[in-house]
Amino acid sequence: MAGTQGARRGRRASDAVEPLGSLAGTTNGSAPGPESCSACGGTTLTRVRIVLTDSTPVVFVSCHACEHKGWYEDGGDGTELGLDWVTVHSAKKS
Repeated sequence: MAGTQGARRGRRASDAVEPLGSLAGTTNGSAPGPESCSACGGTTLTRVRIVLTDSTPVVFVSCHACEHKGWYEDGGDGTELGLDWVTVHSAKKS
């Protein structure tokens, strides 16, 4: 411990910091889901790709204006999935 007092802990100067991408914005065709919120028409949406417990890839979409949420099939035709369907497919299996 001698000689380490005052030394900074954490990231080394040579470690590059990558900028984080934005989850918000209008769709650019890269993830399924609506162009605008079906509840309020807002266009600032958060899209998050997730793989459910049963290995089904989905996209979670949330509106910044009214917080309306939806789940969409990722990979197929982008069909909207109901919350009950998502709950069943994301349940922990014993």
